[in-house]
Amino acid sequence: MKRFVIALAIGGLIGFAAGVYLGWAQFPVQTINSSIRGLSQAGKDRYAVMVAEGYELDGDLGEAIRRLQLLGIPDAASYVRTLTERMISANGSGDATDIRPLVALAQALNVMTPPMQAFVLPTTTPSTH
Repeated sequence: MKRFVIALAIGGLIGFAAGVYLGWAQFPVQTINSSIRGLSQAGKDRYAVMVAEGYELDGDLGEAIRRLQLLGIPDAASYVRTLTERMISANGSGDATDIRPLVALAQALNVMTPPMQAFVLPTTTPSTH
């Protein structure tokens, strides 16, 4: 039993040392500065939602379009419309936290569709008495 424990400890140490050597010296992590165009479709969709959230905060439509063009899409308005409709159909009547900013951006880009109407936040006007 004692031999087994010693052999197990020695094997563990050799395995650990080999793993450290291979991970740090032989095959280290390589970082590559890649373009935003290289994102997966889910990554692009999440980025578009973040752009829409940014638009809600600053109201700069030109900057929102510029940010979306970084994805390499030729028509930002069509992309926003398609993404918003896809998220609405996938989400149903559930959580609208990602959909509302996209609808606001779609509204600014003049690409509103009937399914998006349910997600438009009502505007409040100050009452005058």
